[in-house]
Amino acid sequence: KHSFRAAEEVKWSDYDNHYQVSFILSGVRSRLDYDRDGNILRSIRYYDPSMLPLNILSKIRKNYSSKDLFGVTELMIADELYYYVKMQDEKQWMTLKVDAMGNTEVYEKYKKKL
Repeated sequence: KHSFRAAEEVKWSDYDNHYQVSFILSGVRSRLDYDRDGNILRSIRYYDPSMLPLNILSKIRKNYSSKDLFGVTELMIADELYYYVKMQDEKQWMTLKVDAMGNTEVYEKYKKKL
């Protein structure tokens, strides 16, 4: 309630060694894991690629111009931040793993049945 006052659809879960909360804030679905002292252990957010940092979005659009971007999963664990960017073209689906500096690697790739 203190950190995310405008959050909607808030759901808390209590596990053996941590708490988990999921909610929607400004249209972005999020999930946070907290330790028993209230420190964030991990965060996951799901959003549209247009919300990526501009330097990362620009690099992806330049290097994968033939692909349509359709989703982002942002994962932060400790001080490490990664974006998993979903994209597709006529022949395949692909997920790029992108770090905070914009370094990319193909995380997964699947052929579409034609």
